[in-house]
Amino acid sequence: MTNMKKLLLTSALISGFSAAALADAPTITAGGKIDWKTAFTHQKQSFQTAIDRHSRKQHMETQNNVNIKAEGQTDFGMKYGAVVELGHDTRSTANSGKDVFFKDTFLFMESNMGRLELGSHAGASDTMKVDASNIARATGGVDGAFEDHVNSTVGYLDTGLGKRIAAQYITAPNLPLTQSSQYARYNKVSYYTPEFSGLQLGVSYAIDTGDNGNYRGLTSKFLELNDDNDGVTPGSANNFSNAFEVGLKYKYQFDQVGLELGATGQFASAQKVAPTVTVTTAKQLRSVKAYNVGGTLTYTNFSLSGSYGSWGKSTNTKQTEQYNHSSSRYYTLGGAYVQGPVGLSVTYLDSKRLMNKFHNISVGADYQLAPGMLPYVEGNFFKYKPHAGAFLASTGGTAGDAKKNNGNVTFVGVKFMF
Repeated sequence: MTNMKKLLLTSALISGFSAAALADAPTITAGGKIDWKTAFTHQKQSFQTAIDRHSRKQHMETQNNVNIKAEGQTDFGMKYGAVVELGHDTRSTANSGKDVFFKDTFLFMESNMGRLELGSHAGASDTMKVDASNIARATGGVDGAFEDHVNSTVGYLDTGLGKRIAAQYITAPNLPLTQSSQYARYNKVSYYTPEFSGLQLGVSYAIDTGDNGNYRGLTSKFLELNDDNDGVTPGSANNFSNAFEVGLKYKYQFDQVGLELGATGQFASAQKVAPTVTVTTAKQLRSVKAYNVGGTLTYTNFSLSGSYGSWGKSTNTKQTEQYNHSSSRYYTLGGAYVQGPVGLSVTYLDSKRLMNKFHNISVGADYQLAPGMLPYVEGNFFKYKPHAGAFLASTGGTAGDAKKNNGNVTFVGVKFMF
């Protein structure tokens, strides 16, 4: 009966956007972005390994996105169509086995009743989020590209059961089902109300976060929590069922003063996992209950922004007896200034995840050289601080005290958006 109610609700939403004679055939437009950059990384020597790309301090890379949009409009003013976005990364081993991947692939309908999106796309908790990264320049500040160049997987936590799990950090201002823009693209239905006096509501629903095709999904981000470092593959991948995302945003503009406030949340049930032949104990994640609140104030060319996000105990493993009562949280602060073609920003992230602390200060600048052409430079100054219960696994299999990893990542690059 519950599933039937969900089906009827979805059908009612679709039918509410319906039925009108078509004025013209849909038109097709194309666009995209090419982002070339050189990265210079400095981090603690013990985190520079000879077995992966972290052993090199300099990298050149290119990230590409191409999107195709087909859009039409009925005689009664309803817009409809589809969006397909393809991506390609040339980062060193960062996208191994995935030369070209789909990002957004969804249908949409928009009228005076609001907007409906059906398919693989960012949900309401992502699109309606307000935090310091919204005003960041260059690669995106504290939600930018620096994490791809830092080794954050060395520390391990002692579970008190004679086993260890990989230390975890929150390195971007995202809620659990988002993690990054790449990990939120499971199939879902999203609805956004029309904006009324600056206020807008958005809701997204997914039956199963594992419905993401061959695209990188949530599971890979959480598997490290399920891995006890005993050389045995975890029993099963953890996905989430009945995943809801909600967002509420308010915008106000008076003369040269602007205000934007946002509150978002994620709620989902962790799927049960079963032991395999080689693993006798299933490693179970906790369900998701998380939220983010933030605001941005603008005056003339200046912007100030901040946010607070809480994961609570979301995605903690129930087997980590010493740490499963630990809540996770983060906050951001930032400021930006734009004058003509020049943009400057400073953003800051501070977080705690399973008692492991992280912070990053990102300073970025860019220059509008020509329409669509944006050279930039960005510096990120980070620190990973594992909890005292964490251990550092060596290549020989022994363990010692985990070490802090701090350093910086600097980017010099050019974006072209068309």
